[in-house]
Parts: sequence; C-alpha cells; structure tokens
Amino acid sequence: WLVEIRLLVSGMVLLLYSVLKYGWKTTCSIWMRWKDAVAILIFGIGGMLSVQLTFYLAIHHGNAATATLLQYTAPVLVLIYTLLRNVKLPRLVDGLSILFALLGTALLVTGGDVDQIAISSEALFWGLLSAVALAFYTLQPVKLLAKFASPIVVGWGMMIAAVAFSYSQSPWTFSLSLFSDLYLFLGLVFVILFGTLLGFTFFLTSLRYLFPYEASILSCFEPLTAVLIGVVWMNLSFSLWDWLGSVLIILAVMLISWKKEEQKKK
Repeated sequence: WLVEIRLLVSGMVLLLYSVLKYGWKTTCSIWMRWKDAVAILIFGIGGMLSVQLTFYLAIHHGNAATATLLQYTAPVLVLIYTLLRNVKLPRLVDGLSILFALLGTALLVTGGDVDQIAISSEALFWGLLSAVALAFYTLQPVKLLAKFASPIVVGWGMMIAAVAFSYSQSPWTFSLSLFSDLYLFLGLVFVILFGTLLGFTFFLTSLRYLFPYEASILSCFEPLTAVLIGVVWMNLSFSLWDWLGSVLIILAVMLISWKKEEQKKK
C-alpha cells in the first residue's frame, strides 16, 4: 500500500505539473502512437513498479542502508549489459568498476566472513533484484525520454504502476489510525514529498546547472547518506567490512561516471 500510494500521489502531481507546463495535448501525446503506448506501459509495470516494490521489500527484510547499497550496484549491471550487447571487452576502468562492485557487495553480504551471510537471504534477494529492476528502469525508457519530457514519462509511469498494483491493495483502503498517529502520518508525507517528488524534482533541476557527470557523482551521496542516517539515527550496526564494502560500491559508480564523461569529451 505504501508503494502504491507513493506512486499514485507523486504521479498525479507530476502529470499536473506537466499539464501546466506543457499543456494537456503534449502530456497525453505519449498515447498517440501504439509503439510509445506499449513502451510506457512496459516502463510503468516492468520499470517503475518493479524498482519501487523490490526496493521496499529489501528494506522490509533488511534495512534501508543495505537495500540502498545493493540497489546502487545497478550502474554496474548497466555497464555489463552494454559491454555484452556491443560485444566489447571491458577496459581497465570497466574491470575496476565491476570488481569494486562485486567486492563491495560481497563484503556487505558476508561482513568479511566468507563462511556466513551477514544479512538475511530475503534481503539479499530483493536487494539484488532491485538493482536489476533499476538497471531496466534506466535502460528501457531511453527512446521515450528522447521524445518526451521527463515529467511526462515518469508521471505516466507512476500512474500506470499505481493502477497495475491496485489489484493487491486499493489505495483508498487503509486504517484510520494513519491519521490518528501523527508520527505515522508525517512519515507517509515525508516518503511521498521528500522521497519521491522533491528528490526527483531536485535531480532534474540540477541538470540545468550541472553536467550529467557532475550530477552522477553527487548522487553517490545517496547510499552514503543512507548508511550514515542508518548508523547514527536508527542505531544500525556497521562493521569495518561494511564500511569498506560501501566505499567500494560508491567508487565503482564514480568510476563509471568518470568514464562516461571522458567518452563524451573524446
């Protein structure tokens, strides 16, 4: 229900913003050609819904810090997919990125002890699946984003995902305790407002002032922030091996971002 209501409210606001900025006709033009309509349906269900649901399930079975770090291996999956698709051997930077990501994930999962798993098998499964979903979320809508503005694509994707997921839980079916418990209600507002709407809007706005390379590097603070808040605020236990694994995953993403910028310059 949390995933659904988050998607529904955020999707409605983004589409309203699109209508006000681009007009109703432009906002709905994505449904005019059947190829675009099929693509946005696939993005909504296979991309938007899957990446949101798997991420929250990873948090449910583990914790926010580990879930964020596991999901953040998605750029490495995108790199591997690109290399396989183009039948290219990895360069030194590619190899280091993949190696750092694998080592970082292994350290997080084992806690430095290869004879045991430091997190639950469910958290590991959903965390890695969320990385796969995020990789698909990144690759699949490329053609749509080349034709339509980001708020239109993401807004419709969120609405489709919310409607598709409503079979499980109606968004209007919830306990009234949600409104009687102030902290619970504020938590829901925070997830919708800061975790979805403002986070997405801030990142889009930053691209008006920063190069994509710079924005990607700054986004590396996301998993680091999740770890710091989890340790300081939520009393999560992070060992030296966990910190080392976190740093390796962040370095892997930074190397990929650096490589992309070098390619653009060439």
